[in-house]
Amino acid sequence: LELELLPDKINAEEGDTVRVQILFRGKPIAGKIKVRNSRGVFEVDASEEGAEVELARGVNVLTARHVVEGVGVDKISMVSTLTIFV
Repeated sequence: LELELLPDKINAEEGDTVRVQILFRGKPIAGKIKVRNSRGVFEVDASEEGAEVELARGVNVLTARHVVEGVGVDKISMVSTLTIFV
């Protein structure tokens, strides 16, 4: 995949914190991760090392978007989603 969200662990419980990295073509990038769960909707800033996301009970949907400009076309917009159920 060109854009991926990579968690540091796959087994988590309510209240656990997961470090999530955004990868573009296999390399870490900085960006924003939108989190949707039973606590609401919020954004976290991710550095190249990732961002800490606290998980809520139920479904946690994490989304990242990346735009590449000037690659033979005006721009390419990519979205990646990671769903974690706790």
